[in-house]
Amino acid sequence: MKRNITYVSVISGIVFFILAVSVAFAIDWPSDNGRILHNFGWNDEGNPSLFHIFESEGAIRASDSGEIIFMRDAGSSVSNIPSPLGSWMAVEQGDGLIGIYGRFASRENEAVSNIVEQGTILAFSGISGWSDTSGFCFTLYDNKEQRWVNPAMILPVLPDSRAPLIRQVLLIGQDGRAVNPAVQRTLPQGRYRIIVDAFDTLVSANENPLAPHRITCMVNGIESGVLHMETFSGQNGNLMAYRNMPVPAEQVYAMQADVPVYGVGEVLFNRGQAVLELIVSDIADNSRNMVFRLTVE
Repeated sequence: MKRNITYVSVISGIVFFILAVSVAFAIDWPSDNGRILHNFGWNDEGNPSLFHIFESEGAIRASDSGEIIFMRDAGSSVSNIPSPLGSWMAVEQGDGLIGIYGRFASRENEAVSNIVEQGTILAFSGISGWSDTSGFCFTLYDNKEQRWVNPAMILPVLPDSRAPLIRQVLLIGQDGRAVNPAVQRTLPQGRYRIIVDAFDTLVSANENPLAPHRITCMVNGIESGVLHMETFSGQNGNLMAYRNMPVPAEQVYAMQADVPVYGVGEVLFNRGQAVLELIVSDIADNSRNMVFRLTVE
């Protein structure tokens, strides 16, 4: 299944073109039978995942035609430092977009032409790098804009009619105390960090939880923060997430009582009545919201 798409992400009034508008993209999933363990944007114990991580057996195929520009096997003597990607390769897919495949079985005895067509077998699922189950990882890197791109934005959308789940919303005051607005409907005025424990699934609630695609925070009907799991970029040695504007990923990805949470932003609550709404959406545009009516003293 293929599709032609154009994605435009509006962040704080500035339009970022995620991919070139004038080019029709047709990109396929690199595995026919892989199960997604974690996806791009997933909170991995306080750190964002930059990859789709698959549990799978069998062939890993080129998601698009291109040229292999880098290849490393887990047993390579290029460096004595272990690579978290294990055996991995990078395929230049055109217009600066690079497909990165990693953590697959060593392919030291295999030969693949530098020029590959879409669907070409690149390697086979296995265990290498920072993995303990048979599979591989896959992501996209925009070399022109120097940022990681969520593959789900370009890959064919998987069948998904389930809205994400919101397990908890917490307001963290400047004193560090956490307020659960589902339990405590009255709070002192002041500035609060909004953190959300939410996840997505494709078919059933028993699936491995995935990151949602977008989390929106509304106060009194006005948008006050939007977290996008679309791209990550580097700035002054820091990994930057996009929450209305680029912010250090450490401000977004955190742990609360050993539970991975997402920091959506900060809100100033003044005295009076306030309506707080959180909307969590997935890549298929399924969404779920929670609304809290608060009294601010």
